[in-house]
Amino acid sequence: AEAIMLLISNKTPLVSHIFNPILTKGKDIIKVLETNGKKIRIVDDEQYPKELRSIASTNSALSISGVVEDIMHPVSNGARIKVLADKTVSLLEALGFTWKTINKNYLKKALSQILD
Repeated sequence: AEAIMLLISNKTPLVSHIFNPILTKGKDIIKVLETNGKKIRIVDDEQYPKELRSIASTNSALSISGVVEDIMHPVSNGARIKVLADKTVSLLEALGFTWKTINKNYLKKALSQILD
């Protein structure tokens, strides 16, 4: 929210891609989820769509609605649009904003909706 407010208040004339460009690993996310009582079961690529179909047929379907389209209808040529935020990151840094490092506490806060 702070990054958005900085860009709006400075009337930046460009399209901004606002996301933390600092990456984390899936294993770090899984560790935070498991540490906070969420059971994670790893399945292979073949089993994954089957699991999604099974969940989709239950009352829990809403919990996976964001991933179903990508999994069930993958891009045929494997191409994905890569969104870059280099200009936005540079502009935000010039305005005094830097992205926080992703650590256990950051992930816990980001995943709070799932953890609660």
